[in-house]
Amino acid sequence: MRKRKEDEVQAVLDATAENPCPTCGTNTPATNRDGTTWLCKNGHSWPVSHPPEEDKSQRFIRLAQFRITRAINYISTIENLANSGNYDYTEDQVAELIKALDNAVGKLETAFSQTDDRKNQAVFKFEGD
Repeated sequence: MRKRKEDEVQAVLDATAENPCPTCGTNTPATNRDGTTWLCKNGHSWPVSHPPEEDKSQRFIRLAQFRITRAINYISTIENLANSGNYDYTEDQVAELIKALDNAVGKLETAFSQTDDRKNQAVFKFEGD
């Protein structure tokens, strides 16, 4: 088991030597934090160059798993807003919040049914603000 951990550490070090930070030039320690981005010890990030053997389907699966997991985790932080011990909110605000999320999911469904339509990212704000 220890050998596996050493191999993982060596793989990161090898990849780091091949991918120095383009901002500060540091070679240690860079980590592949999400499968798409390198992060150096100084906090700079840059895109990972993926091997050409990764086809479009494999790239879709890798990125979809990461992004959906991240989205679900962010939604759980929105769930925390339901704690009435920490927050005051109105029924109208809750309805707006749910409507905004429903609209975002609707846009996602539309994007996959019509992949040619690309939209700009939206920003949610309460109507009263």
